Amino acid sequence: MNEIMQNPVIDESVYHEPYVVKDGCLCERIKVKEQVIEVKLADFVPVLRSEITLDDGAEQRKLFRIAGTYKDGTLLSEQIVSADEMQSMKWLLQRWGQYGAVIPRQNVLSKICHAILLTKQEVRNETIFLQTGWREFPDGYEFLMPNENVTDKKVELQGRLNRYRFTVPCEKDDLIFLSAMLENSFAPQRIMLPMLALTFLCPLNHFLKIAGYEPKFVAAIIGKTGCRKSSLAALFCSFYGIFTASDLPMSFHDTANSILADIYYLKDVLTCIDDFHPSGMYKEQEMREIAQCISRYYGDRSGRGRMNSRLEKENSKPPMGNAIVTSESTLGLCESGEAWYLYFELDENDIILNEFSEYQKLARQNVLSGMMMRYVDWIKQKYLSDAKTFSDMLRDKFESYREMFIRKLTEHGIKAHTRTPDMLAHLKIGLEFLLEFLVDSGQIGADDLQKYTDVFDERSTLSAHRITL
Repeated sequence: MNEIMQNPVIDESVYHEPYVVKDGCLCERIKVKEQVIEVKLADFVPVLRSEITLDDGAEQRKLFRIAGTYKDGTLLSEQIVSADEMQSMKWLLQRWGQYGAVIPRQNVLSKICHAILLTKQEVRNETIFLQTGWREFPDGYEFLMPNENVTDKKVELQGRLNRYRFTVPCEKDDLIFLSAMLENSFAPQRIMLPMLALTFLCPLNHFLKIAGYEPKFVAAIIGKTGCRKSSLAALFCSFYGIFTASDLPMSFHDTANSILADIYYLKDVLTCIDDFHPSGMYKEQEMREIAQCISRYYGDRSGRGRMNSRLEKENSKPPMGNAIVTSESTLGLCESGEAWYLYFELDENDIILNEFSEYQKLARQNVLSGMMMRYVDWIKQKYLSDAKTFSDMLRDKFESYREMFIRKLTEHGIKAHTRTPDMLAHLKIGLEFLLEFLVDSGQIGADDLQKYTDVFDERSTLSAHRITL
């Protein structure tokens, strides 16, 4: 031990000046009376491995991945530390315990922070995206989704949202299962066509927003207990991940603030707020308030205004995808709240169980999400070389279809809410792009496209005054 003290080992390769490693400890070089000495700051050597940028589409935050070695050679567990934690450096004791003790000297924590940031070795720069959906990069548009097979654009979602993910595109032959859904496969066409339309409308949201016509409604599947409405919603959500009735992304047992936070991160995808079934006066009021908030969030497409701790206004985080609500009955909101909901009634015997179980199996095998991967890649290849022209085309389609439904409703003498033609126009766009994708994939012909379009238009018009489509 005395020999080590008399012949200290100094390593200058770890840090830039004025920091060095001496006898396995972090030290600072200072000049005292024309003599340079090493002053110990800590009994460990912390180094910066990577700098991580968290990008949620509205703002960016920094994280730092830090490794360390104690003076006796013990490897300390790597830690991911926020920028605020780096400023205070209190995480040393909280994460590393006694190994994170520092020399009790003025400004020592600030100096340790400075030393970490002056690590000499190459520091990786990583970006983790916290929001799904289309994002424009210098080399073009990419559809961001959690996918362990993608390393250059990593996406992470927290909590129950972590079931959203892509894996690999489905085989082209698997698309036959998608085209079969257009018929009365496991549920009636009055349910299947609009729900497929909504599901495949979601990846168009980004460009409809650019066009000024972002969808502003919520689909609601209503039916008695046991009719499998939650299972049906889970199946359509499984075009973007793997879901079952017991692990849907959100429910009416969550708080309104929690739901608002989650639906911002789910851009250009489908989600579900499950299980509206008030029990008791207090619970009924609470759930109706949440349903009213959901109506306002999606109807206005605006987030709640917030101030940070420095009393600075933060970026708004509105809903960015589309949503399904499941309920045992209509929600019973005020007129303005109900106006943003489009109801689909599911009867007890509507689901054909043996057919439905086959599609649930496809969902578990990532086939449904593989279909959506093929679909978004088709959109990119066919339309996104000129995103502005694409958005202009969507605008023209929406305006044309809205006028068409207004005219049809008037001709049939049907009194519907003024927002109904907007909802139907958006669903028609979603169905049209799905059908066009299937035509281009060789799954259906032009005659089939026209047939399904006509069925949708007729059912939409005649059912617009009722709660079912």
